[in-house]
Amino acid sequence: MNIYSKAAIKGSVKYPETIGYAAFIPSDGKTMVSLSVYGLPKGSEIFAVHIHEGTSCTGNSSDPFANTKSHYDTAGSPHPYHTGDLPPIFSEDGTSRFAFLTGKFTPEEIIG
Repeated sequence: MNIYSKAAIKGSVKYPETIGYAAFIPSDGKTMVSLSVYGLPKGSEIFAVHIHEGTSCTGNSSDPFANTKSHYDTAGSPHPYHTGDLPPIFSEDGTSRFAFLTGKFTPEEIIG
């Protein structure tokens, strides 16, 4: 079954204006990942992007992303080779749009 999935992107307490979405679209046994992110800090910045094992991007006052857990990894690989380690995004004006094709996972495998 081909399942399309989408995830909301919301910045941390440090970057509350950062918002966006990630779409995961099945494509010939692989996954097309499309990211649109707005409100990133201005300047020539590189931002890491990961899929995590947790089911919620929440946490507590000392760690706002405590519930994300570790990077999603199906093969026991070291960082930056986890299944959920995605290419970085780049932004100079606070906006980033990026799409790529990966065979590391399918949308069905990352839902939840």
